[in-house]
Amino acid sequence: GTYNDIKCVNGGGYWEHCLFEHYTCGAWMGGSTATFKHCRIRNNYADGVNFWNGSSNCVVERCNFRNNGDDDIASWANTGHSVNHNISYTTCEHNWRASSLAFFGGGNHVAKNMLIKDCMESGIRCVTDFGGDGFRDSEPHKYYDISIVHCGCTYGTPGRDGDFWGVDEAALHIEASNNGDIWKQEFHNIDIYHPRGDAVLIAGRSDKSVNNIIFNNVRIHGLHGMSYTNSGYKKYYAFNFENVTGSATFNNCGVDDIMPDQVTNFQKENQDILKSGTGKDGFNLTANPEISVDNKIEVPGGVELRLAGVSWEKDMQT
Repeated sequence: GTYNDIKCVNGGGYWEHCLFEHYTCGAWMGGSTATFKHCRIRNNYADGVNFWNGSSNCVVERCNFRNNGDDDIASWANTGHSVNHNISYTTCEHNWRASSLAFFGGGNHVAKNMLIKDCMESGIRCVTDFGGDGFRDSEPHKYYDISIVHCGCTYGTPGRDGDFWGVDEAALHIEASNNGDIWKQEFHNIDIYHPRGDAVLIAGRSDKSVNNIIFNNVRIHGLHGMSYTNSGYKKYYAFNFENVTGSATFNNCGVDDIMPDQVTNFQKENQDILKSGTGKDGFNLTANPEISVDNKIEVPGGVELRLAGVSWEKDMQT
């Protein structure tokens, strides 16, 4: 009947083939180094694992996170400088608050080969919501080969839309908010499938910027964001830029199954194209090549399409 702040693991160490379940936090690493391999971290009230207070060189490999009530995997460098975390071959499912993967500062973290699915808020967030040691342009975080499936939320009445406060969150959420600028985040081979709100949000404030973001082969597949309780609030985009200054480079990025006017809000006069230039708030974008919708099938009104059959054969060359 009362709230007790209980962590299953509260220090460094090596953990393999373990189940962490029904704690406040599965692992709360205070200024330490820890390794988790082949572990299941599920049904905790808050974080799955949180590498805080300058923890460095931590490893999460071939683990499964499910149904945690705050970030599944977080690095919060509130004191000290947190570096060199490595997260790989890990699945995160049905996180019901915050995100599955969150970096709030530090440097040289790597996340690769991940499946993130069915989060009720963001799939990945890189934000400065919390104080402490921030990001550095010389120590980029790198994200490789990650699929984000059915994540994000729209603005509206809590319980039906939005996060705990009804605020919209993107499937991939990058925001320089209260406590500093964001520097050099690299995203390589990222697929975002059917987000519930914005697929990608890059946001800031008048005194906070998002700088030197690199997107290589980032693709958005479908976009079905719609607020149930505030349908007229805003339009949701594959790439949403909101009150942000700074810079980004998009290389070989694209979208499919998205209406042309929902590709981006970057340049109002060409909403069907995300192209190089300076946005209305002073954000500098380089797009190689320009991103546009070029593969959406337009079906005339009153026409039905039916799949008559599917066949396949083995490719003998492979």
